[in-house]
Amino acid sequence: GITPLLHVVKQGDLRLLDKFLSACPTSIVDITNQGETALHIAVKTGNIEVLDYLLAYLQRSWKREALNQEERVLNWKDENGYTVLHTAVELNQLQMVNSLLKTNINVNAENLKDLTVLDMVNKSEPVNTEMKGLLIQARALEFHSIQIKGTTDSMNQPSTKSKVSCFGNVIGLLKGQKASISTESRDALLVAGALIATTTFQAILSPPGGLGQGEDNEGKVVMKAWVYMIFIILNGTSFCVTVITIFPLLPHGFFGWLLTVSLGLLSAGYLFSSMVISPNLQCALFNLGLFILFVALLVVGILLSSKRQRFISIRKFCKCSK
Repeated sequence: GITPLLHVVKQGDLRLLDKFLSACPTSIVDITNQGETALHIAVKTGNIEVLDYLLAYLQRSWKREALNQEERVLNWKDENGYTVLHTAVELNQLQMVNSLLKTNINVNAENLKDLTVLDMVNKSEPVNTEMKGLLIQARALEFHSIQIKGTTDSMNQPSTKSKVSCFGNVIGLLKGQKASISTESRDALLVAGALIATTTFQAILSPPGGLGQGEDNEGKVVMKAWVYMIFIILNGTSFCVTVITIFPLLPHGFFGWLLTVSLGLLSAGYLFSSMVISPNLQCALFNLGLFILFVALLVVGILLSSKRQRFISIRKFCKCSK
């Protein structure tokens, strides 16, 4: 048997596929009697456009537990124990393998013959050296190197991604594309975040005590420098945290990109305004330094969090291998 969605995937109709997934998002987990997902079918039909669309859909899904759904679909095995990556490697679909390696797919899953994708490449004749290079770069291993059997379930966490830089990790984690929150919670957070961002920005435009009107301090805050610094620390931190909270809640696509640019420009405007109204040069430099420090701490925190999660995954894997 084959469901309507899987039939559309087989036909390669992207327009109809988009309508199906919009009307019934849960159909992405449909499988055939052979245990094949929509991804398996897209690979078997050799339709890279459909495969890329499905991968993008899984990545931008805002459904509750969307991250688990993405990993479940990506690592789903058919009746032969083949993940979609196994299928792509077997069919020598280099471009599709490259697309799959950019996702959270487990590159070291074994099929029913205890073969990983790297095993399959090494056993093929002739060996596709370019594909082998991609897999090795993605830290794919042969089965004998893994030294255990039946570890697929314990390795559902993303083992690696191809061509991921530190900057890519920061952006990926910062975006939090699959935050497990409901639509209602996301909407409430967006409303609250927008309100706080507006209030804190307005506080810069109309600071406590107002702005000076004299020739010496026109457009500058009238409060003392040390008071202004305390004000900037409190108000600036609130603004920055709010912007960081709003950023991952934005939708994907063109309009999400526009809103992201708008947030960046708003943040730059906040920094510029706070420096313009500073009572002296020292306070202006303090504003700039505080902003740079906040961004640096944010990046370092995300990188440390990423490494910690990877370390936890490695520890779990080592425990399972004993």
